[in-house]
Amino acid sequence: MASEHTHSQSYQALEQLERDDDIVEPKNIDDDRPFMGCLLRYRWTLVCVLAVALVFGIVELLLHELVIGGQDSGETGDYDIPAYGRIEYNSSKLRGFVSLGEDGFLYSPSGEQFRMAGCNIYWLGRDENVPGEVYPSAFRIDDALQTALMMGSNVVRSHTLGVSTGHPHALVTGVAKDGRLRFNSLAWAPIDYAMDRARALGIRLVIPLTDNWWYYHGSKMDFVRWAGFTHERHEAVCARTHDTVEAKACPFYSHPRVVALFKQYVRHVLEHVNPSTGLPLTQDPVVLAWETGNELIGADAEWTQTMAHLIKHELGAKQLVMDGRDLVRDLEAELPFEAEYLDSTPDVDIITEHRYPNQLPLSPTMSFYRMLTTHSPPSLSWTSTSSPNIGTPTSCLCHRPCHFTV
Repeated sequence: MASEHTHSQSYQALEQLERDDDIVEPKNIDDDRPFMGCLLRYRWTLVCVLAVALVFGIVELLLHELVIGGQDSGETGDYDIPAYGRIEYNSSKLRGFVSLGEDGFLYSPSGEQFRMAGCNIYWLGRDENVPGEVYPSAFRIDDALQTALMMGSNVVRSHTLGVSTGHPHALVTGVAKDGRLRFNSLAWAPIDYAMDRARALGIRLVIPLTDNWWYYHGSKMDFVRWAGFTHERHEAVCARTHDTVEAKACPFYSHPRVVALFKQYVRHVLEHVNPSTGLPLTQDPVVLAWETGNELIGADAEWTQTMAHLIKHELGAKQLVMDGRDLVRDLEAELPFEAEYLDSTPDVDIITEHRYPNQLPLSPTMSFYRMLTTHSPPSLSWTSTSSPNIGTPTSCLCHRPCHFTV
């Protein structure tokens, strides 16, 4: 009986084990959804990591807004800078600077009279002609400058070597809350290369520093806007009007905050050191002249002399200074250009006049020329013709001496 009882207990225990094996245990959520399980298991760690990342992001944003002004932001988005080669400085065909003689003519470093012949290639620093491209390729720069040389050019004028504001890919992308400009060093790559190529070819450059007109490369209105003048009437006053009183009332020429921003920009451009030469641009012979702007309407003698003094004396530039006033439009609008203007701008070496024969009558040009003739000996240095993909047919009669235009 004892044996049967023992066997009965054994069978009962075995049946209980078999029943236990049939019990379905709840499955761990990690078995089918390991990612969710990981999130649940390490959720507090992830929260901490995200919190730290958020803090760092906020700190970086604050530093960008409050500190980066006047420093390099390196803003280019996801755009890839084209590859530019290095051209050694010892390959330069330019030695010394072009100077202005007492007779009103330009002279080369060797003492011979220097007459400008050339064209405008406005896009050397920033391009708008190739879809999807922000900066010109090395090939386009080489091709344009070599073409200009083959056509007899010894000077090229290029807006975007000096006018580059108000765009994420420009030299200056905006202004920080502390009032200082945000700079983008990557935008120097095509500018440095274009200067290197021009230097190697023996071509000198005329470089405007801003534009009256609000094109893709930026304008004087960027500085007006950054200084807080955002009303639409400011654009009309500064860029589109020919009214004598309103043109002179443009904040770009008169408001201290705007003038200070533009001075900061001019200083940034002229003090840039070209990596091929190791020289600041103020000491680079490839630059023939710094032009205060392109077709500036309403620029008076005081503003022009202020900028010319900054370039020549405060920054110590060895190049010439060119007045960027739009004389034809000013004369048509009866904005005065009296002989006293020349006497009030002693640091200006070249006076420009932008003449479009197919758009404007000849009378303003000739009256301007006669005024200069009676004031002091004029110099006719430039007459241009059209050339494919390079410039617009223009001509110019100027003093101190003459210069071509776009």
